[in-house]
Amino acid sequence: MIRKIILSIFIAVALLKTEAVQAQSGKSVKIVDHPSKEKKVPLKGVVDLINVKSNFQPVLQSIEIEDQNNAGVSTSKPPVIPRAPGTFQEDAPSNAQNKTALPLTPEIVSEFTGSNDNSYTPPDDNIAVSNEGYVVSAINSLYRIYKPNSSIIYKSFTFNDALKASLPNITGVYYDPRVIYDAKADRFIMVVLNGITSATSNIVIMFSKDSNPADGWNAYALSGDIFGNSEWADYDNIGISKDDVFITDNLFTDNQSFAQVSILQINKNNGYAGDSLAYRSYAPSATGLMTPVPVMHGLGGNYGDTMYFVSNQFRGGTKVSLLELDGNEAATNAALSTSVIDYKTLYVSPPTPTGGAQKSSAYTLNEGDSRIKQAFYLNGTIHYVFSCSDQNTGNSDIVYARLRPDSNTVTYKQFGMANFDYDYPSIGLLDTVATGKTVIIGYCRCGSTIFPEVDAVACDSNLNFSNSIVIHLGTSAVRTTATVSQRWGDYTGMAKQYNSRFCYFSGSYGSGSAYVTEIAKLGQKFSGINENTAPAASNINVYPNPVTDIYSLKFELEQKSHVNISILDMQGKQVALLFDGYVLQGEQTFSFNKAALSPGVYSLVIAADHSQPISRKIVVTSK
Repeated sequence: MIRKIILSIFIAVALLKTEAVQAQSGKSVKIVDHPSKEKKVPLKGVVDLINVKSNFQPVLQSIEIEDQNNAGVSTSKPPVIPRAPGTFQEDAPSNAQNKTALPLTPEIVSEFTGSNDNSYTPPDDNIAVSNEGYVVSAINSLYRIYKPNSSIIYKSFTFNDALKASLPNITGVYYDPRVIYDAKADRFIMVVLNGITSATSNIVIMFSKDSNPADGWNAYALSGDIFGNSEWADYDNIGISKDDVFITDNLFTDNQSFAQVSILQINKNNGYAGDSLAYRSYAPSATGLMTPVPVMHGLGGNYGDTMYFVSNQFRGGTKVSLLELDGNEAATNAALSTSVIDYKTLYVSPPTPTGGAQKSSAYTLNEGDSRIKQAFYLNGTIHYVFSCSDQNTGNSDIVYARLRPDSNTVTYKQFGMANFDYDYPSIGLLDTVATGKTVIIGYCRCGSTIFPEVDAVACDSNLNFSNSIVIHLGTSAVRTTATVSQRWGDYTGMAKQYNSRFCYFSGSYGSGSAYVTEIAKLGQKFSGINENTAPAASNINVYPNPVTDIYSLKFELEQKSHVNISILDMQGKQVALLFDGYVLQGEQTFSFNKAALSPGVYSLVIAADHSQPISRKIVVTSK
């Protein structure tokens, strides 16, 4: 995102025209917008990663526009709204960040260094992982591809090197990369921006040619001046539905003033095939919108030709906007509607811009704002996260919210600790079933007694937070000789590996007076690795073991439960789902064929509802 030129005035006249409508307390106001005429953009070229020579060296430039978390915001203290019972969880100072010890404590399965670009701030981390285990890590002007289920770097490029043959006329600095994995197509999609004027702004879209992102990408470039109003695109977000890919952007004028929000709806199958890319554009007219986040399906599926978007009011307040786009790109009657929903007991107040303290330094970290960072949809509920200034402590907390589009209602829980700041959260689903609500949240954490670090916490179906874990401790303050508050990012990355119980998180910690990106494969404690776990079911027996052909699983349940039985390899990857459904109380026996399991050692995992899963080691032989 372009953010380093400090704006003195934030012009938002266009946003004020419907403010009176949104001010209606407790009402959901729906505004309908229609798309512009369908347009097409030709394929610009195929990104050949085999013959690319990495010789571009980014030069440090201060080109990014500040987030403007205080732009248009009253300097008076926000009204204190009584919290609903049980909506906030904060700890007394201790080694644990959370008082309640639950069996959902996150576990680091593996971790390794991600893409790093210390030429620029802020460090905008993003990540995607395929079912096969390919990882794409992107930050600022470069990206890396890792071999499946490993920390081995397959390819590492700057966007300039990767795209110079396909897009020779684009010569500026690339920034704000976003990458996602489309499980239906088994492909990756990546978006990156370039240019900070209406004449130079480009939105570059890349579709992997096949399931291996190292085999190359089909590349397209759209003008960032989407509506021809002398505007340029900044802070993109990306999501997919059944047929389309959606890109949202904030549009700025050439005098660096915020103008409006845009939504692009693109036929993703055109991109996979290398055909001309058909797309439509929308200009949402609802007030207070900035950075609407597309809501992807939590298990890698889709919820039809509908796409939801969520957006907090960027200047603070008590409302969240829910956008719903019905109809695919090819439809002639597609329409975008916006509803405004009241949090009722939460005042969303941006964190203090320069409030992020760090150990051994008088210089602070800029904590961004309260825009929603990431969201997913599952079983009628939208799950999303953002940071919010705590009304009592003044520190930055994480808010995890669940929004029901059918009733336009929101429930939420805050998580934080006095004297520490929790920023840039991202969220993923830990469950593997459509009824699952167990999530993992990754975030950045700072305070006067610690160096900037990256952490994670889990939250169960009842909005109970687990103990948090430190993914990577900071080892130094960031840019200790700086004369201004340092940016610490605009977002982190969280990507679920859809055929497993794991999520990959990417965030930056302080090291050597700079930022270092750390990638962690995260699961739950007891996710099939530990055999000394208190079981979800009792009296568990697998026989015969070793397995030669047919084998049986016997266990006992105290009550009727939803049970998931799966096979994991020794790296924790799910290789077979044996059963997923409800099982009656009492002793149960299941029989399975070893089927396509290759000879080797595996974990058979039983998980019942939200109890602790338990595993049994099985050995599969050829005969």
